[in-house]
Amino acid sequence: MSIEQRHSENFVDPDGDKYRAATRNERERAVPYDNTVGVFELRQLKNILAMPQAERTDRERRIDTDPEIRSLLSTLFSDLSRQRNSLVSGIRIDRMVEEAIADRTLPHESSDTFWKAFDAGTIPPSQLVELLRHRERRQDRLEAEWAPRFERWQQEFSEAVDRAIASGLLPPNPNYRQRVADVRFILLDPIVGGNRGGRVYDSGIISINVDRMDEEATKLTVFHELSHQISGTMIQQVVTEQGTPGSAHARRKTGLEFQSRHDGRKQGTWLNEALTELLARRLAGTEETSSYLHEQAVVLSLVEGGAVPMSLFYRAYCESPDTPANRRSGLPAYRELNRAMTKALGPGWLRRVDDFVKQQYEAERM
Repeated sequence: MSIEQRHSENFVDPDGDKYRAATRNERERAVPYDNTVGVFELRQLKNILAMPQAERTDRERRIDTDPEIRSLLSTLFSDLSRQRNSLVSGIRIDRMVEEAIADRTLPHESSDTFWKAFDAGTIPPSQLVELLRHRERRQDRLEAEWAPRFERWQQEFSEAVDRAIASGLLPPNPNYRQRVADVRFILLDPIVGGNRGGRVYDSGIISINVDRMDEEATKLTVFHELSHQISGTMIQQVVTEQGTPGSAHARRKTGLEFQSRHDGRKQGTWLNEALTELLARRLAGTEETSSYLHEQAVVLSLVEGGAVPMSLFYRAYCESPDTPANRRSGLPAYRELNRAMTKALGPGWLRRVDDFVKQQYEAERM
């Protein structure tokens, strides 16, 4: 059975009240971390630091000798030390340490001298705890600084989508404003946040890495993630190992990315990200881009060569199955796009282009 033929099995209306209520509830519970290493240790340490004052004071007297705290700190900061070998992670981690040095939280000359001392085992655990407290204060400060910008960009994004719908670039969707309004922005955690510029979660949270980008690039990332948020969505019941419907639901279509109900594998990620970045650039009114360059190039070559109109890409990207027009006919825009792509690139185009894009990035790394 093809991807598009399976769409109608046990889905929940992505624009209905059930979806929005579940999104809000999930959002309140969500703690989105990309890195699993360090999350347990960080949570345990936060619990210790959040103890009642009398209990915390007693515990802090023993920070430098408490074996549990020493073990948690060692695991967490050892991983951070290793992450510094990554360009993006290194910038993020060093910036946090440099700011802690500047406000005299740490008595070191530079981030390099701090990490050399840590690797040599000469930094007392109490100093590492102070760095974690600095991190909490830093996150609070940055979130307060960035919140007005995120709110402004949300409004600008909605207005740009209105104009795109009025011009015929995007198909009408009466529910997109609610989807955009339901979004809550958080800043990527400098310790366990991973390397992404941004990410949208099923819970309606969008995390943004402000340490990685300047303001213009950050705005484009916000528009990119909000574009994901308004793309066509399909939610289906998860199938158990025995082949029976499970109790959970998961997104099976996000834009032009499809996920199998059975093994969770995804198809079309390259195409979905290409359309998302192209749409974000169009809505933000910028030619600048540094993400998904090869993916965008494939789409633009097809559009400029006359093989596939951009309007068809966007119709398929925004298409949701549970609408009056699509309830019986499935995903007509996607089926039309599939025929056009097959004519232009041949059968199996989705996987072959995915392999081609991966080869381009691998060649650049060599």
